[in-house]
Amino acid sequence: MFRLDTGIQGENNFDTDGDGFLTKDEISAAKQLELTQDQPVTSLRGIELLTSLQILTIMDASDVVDEEVNLIKNRDLQSLTLKNLGATYLNLLNQPQLQYLTLDGAALQTLDLSEAVSLG
Repeated sequence: MFRLDTGIQGENNFDTDGDGFLTKDEISAAKQLELTQDQPVTSLRGIELLTSLQILTIMDASDVVDEEVNLIKNRDLQSLTLKNLGATYLNLLNQPQLQYLTLDGAALQTLDLSEAVSLG
């Protein structure tokens, strides 16, 4: 079990039993995470623990202070939208299912999509 930062969880209530921690069942049920502009996030650390995520949408990632965003363990990710991401490195290795990628206003210096074989 682990505790998910409430900023990352936003309105998405993955903690169905309300104990403040995510069980394996709650983690596997977390398929979609959407954060609007009204839900500021300062870090995406821990997002890799949501290994069943298929859709990740962050409409305003400008407050994220991480230099690197690591999504390597999110192998089921099919759609990724990050707007105004301040990170300079986005790790998208090991993304065979990724079909849609939107990066608006990203400050990235490094982006490797060589393993995102499903990207159209």
